[in-house]
Amino acid sequence: GFQRGRGGASGPGEVAEAAASLLRSAEMDAEAVSEQEVLPALWLKVAVNAAINPLTALMGICNGGLETQPLSTVAAAIAEEVRVVARSKGVRLSEASVRSALESTIRGTARNQSSMLQDVQRGSQSEVRAICGAVAEEARRNGVAAPLCSLLCLMVEGKLKLQQQPQRQQQEQHSKSSTYDGSSPACVSHPSPSSNGLQANGHAEYVSAGAKVSHTARTTLVRDPKKLTALRKQVPPSSRVVFVPFLGGLHHGHLALVEDARRRCGEGGQVWCSVFLNRLQFQSAQDFDTYPMDLQRDVQMLEEAGVDVVFAPSSEGVYSDKDAVFPARIDFEGVESVGGEGNMRPGFFKGVGTVVGKFFAWVRPDVAIFGQKDFLQTVVVKRLAREFFIDTEIVVHETVREESGLATASRNEKLTKEERHKAAGLFASLSLVKDAVESGEVTSVSDLISLGLTALKKREMHMDYLILSDLESGRELQEDEEVCPGAALCLHAGGSVKVSKPVLLPSGTPRERVRLVDNVVIRVP
Repeated sequence: GFQRGRGGASGPGEVAEAAASLLRSAEMDAEAVSEQEVLPALWLKVAVNAAINPLTALMGICNGGLETQPLSTVAAAIAEEVRVVARSKGVRLSEASVRSALESTIRGTARNQSSMLQDVQRGSQSEVRAICGAVAEEARRNGVAAPLCSLLCLMVEGKLKLQQQPQRQQQEQHSKSSTYDGSSPACVSHPSPSSNGLQANGHAEYVSAGAKVSHTARTTLVRDPKKLTALRKQVPPSSRVVFVPFLGGLHHGHLALVEDARRRCGEGGQVWCSVFLNRLQFQSAQDFDTYPMDLQRDVQMLEEAGVDVVFAPSSEGVYSDKDAVFPARIDFEGVESVGGEGNMRPGFFKGVGTVVGKFFAWVRPDVAIFGQKDFLQTVVVKRLAREFFIDTEIVVHETVREESGLATASRNEKLTKEERHKAAGLFASLSLVKDAVESGEVTSVSDLISLGLTALKKREMHMDYLILSDLESGRELQEDEEVCPGAALCLHAGGSVKVSKPVLLPSGTPRERVRLVDNVVIRVP
């Protein structure tokens, strides 16, 4: 009944009020506002997006990276340029309100990757023209200057073209037939799904027949551990090797670790990655069989990201001693007695320790990078390096998140948009506790855990655990303790959300919940 002549709503204001009234009748909060009230909010959002999205895309950083100089100054200048353009259209925004909105957004989404950065990493079309391009066009129409927005359009689009150029070169090389160039026992172009290389689907591994090393224009693909160690001996001592191991099922969160590795390896350094779905890390064959990965796609993504060496071995290559009377394994005493992932995943950390120990021995990395999302894993890997690989620096990369705050994970693909929104409540609840600690409002561990569980219950999250631990040792803080000033802590949680489309396991049993793990690092003031 909003059309003219029906329901009495004849003008835009009356239509808006009628719509708001209808929403209120459905017990929803709604208020009709005028166009004059909406426009400032819209332009404020444009100012923030124009400052954050292109800069993070160009620099390859999460939003929080803009808090440092000189990037914070550049971001403020871009936002101010948008404010001037808005004023030319009659929209009044104060300089203070724009600066405050920009700074609070950067702080509040410090761990997030902007959508434009994700687009650039994927090599897909970005929204830079829809944001900065639109501002520049409005500036031209109103006779004001917007050089920063115009320049950002050119720079982001230029970066995309530069990134796509090696991809086209790789595609051209892939189209050529295999040739032997004499530089190794078998140098071939990237194997096709039907060749003796990568099989096309699922968890298929490299078969033992055929080449052991293959090359593209930028990436060396290795399958045999002995070939890997031989290749490592060819790296000059002055070149840093930064290593990033993956299970598989790569997404933009994994690629953020690769970008970090590229920055850390320095001039003349190399980025090495592994893709290996480690059976020892899975408690059941069903979990292993349903893990979402496509090995051929993963290797291609790493090639496109400019990784120097990709190690993708078979299970037989990694665990040649599986039939031995006394197979060699690396375990961490007591890890399965601690709360959380320790006692929930028996055998998992033995699998982690064994495969990481083998890979470190073969790769001998100067630096190895792991994601923060799997907290207890970072603890045991750092312990492994301190005990056995003292020349390897372990870097823990902050968790990459979707714009909602949900930690990026392969299993997120199983969630609908609504389910992802609900799942993001996990990070929101953890952040609530983090803020309570870092503001000094709450110091009791018992009160902090209670605060978190209450927030999670309101969001209808099904939780397995919520634990506050020491960041370095992994020791669980007891409820009768107080947090110590200056302490570095980690609040970690595991839970699940119910899915509308259950995953059918190989046994035919539907899995109706998707498991989530997440954590936040807390620095006690």
